[in-house]
Amino acid sequence: MNCEYGCGQEAHYQLKNGRWCCGKSHNSCPVNKEKNSKSKKGIKKNPLSNEHKDKIRKSMIGKNTEKHSVEERKRQSESHKGLVPWNKDKKTGPQSLEQRKKESEAKKGKPANNKGKPSEKKGKTFIEMYGLDRSKLIIEKLSDTTSKRIIDENTTTPKKYKYKRGWYQSEKTINGKIWYDSSFELCLFEYLDTKEEVIKYNRPKFSIKYFYNGIFRNYHPDVLVFSKKTDIPLIIETKPKYQIKDPQNLAKWNYTEKYCKENKMLFKVFTEEHLRDLENVSFWED
Repeated sequence: MNCEYGCGQEAHYQLKNGRWCCGKSHNSCPVNKEKNSKSKKGIKKNPLSNEHKDKIRKSMIGKNTEKHSVEERKRQSESHKGLVPWNKDKKTGPQSLEQRKKESEAKKGKPANNKGKPSEKKGKTFIEMYGLDRSKLIIEKLSDTTSKRIIDENTTTPKKYKYKRGWYQSEKTINGKIWYDSSFELCLFEYLDTKEEVIKYNRPKFSIKYFYNGIFRNYHPDVLVFSKKTDIPLIIETKPKYQIKDPQNLAKWNYTEKYCKENKMLFKVFTEEHLRDLENVSFWED
């Protein structure tokens, strides 16, 4: 079968339109190539209108469009001799500490954003910005998101935190290491390693819902401890003594005690007084 587009060559391909062609596309046929080339003769790509050309000519009036000759470049170079360069005595690289301090002092008292207007949301609570109902949903969603991250990553600390924190290596933990959020927790973990009756300890893989200030939140205890002597796991929370009567902590611990009773666990709070004398502290005994 010959090509149906008139070139006389043998057809090898059937196109989508059902016709047979010598090439993979009808444009690859010599006859169609010749037709396309003839139809495009004398046509410039992206032709400019006369009006556009007149605008270009007017904009170029008085401008020297020719390249500078060697003599012209030498003349310009000589004319610039003796002049002070624009960047003389100016550091274009990284600023020094003194320069940064000067700029910081100069910016004090000025709005931080480029528009010169302070942010309308700065210093406001969620309730002030979004109202009571929406703020409750936002806070609860944030709490659930943080709770998921804590359980997945086995950490409880945000990136910026004021207390001592890091990883503590221990063979008694599930993953061989455990994250501590404060020196209190580190002190407790070090003691648990020395206590023979402790089989293992780790961050709890669960969170406890508690209600405070009209919003449901998530609480993550510091550590869950397992012992040889009993099948009852022990939840331990470390807190400074001045935070014991904090209303949010009290609400948190009340819900934790209920949770422990329902799930056959024990719950204890250790302050700095307990941590100073852990040898004489009763863990599983009331």
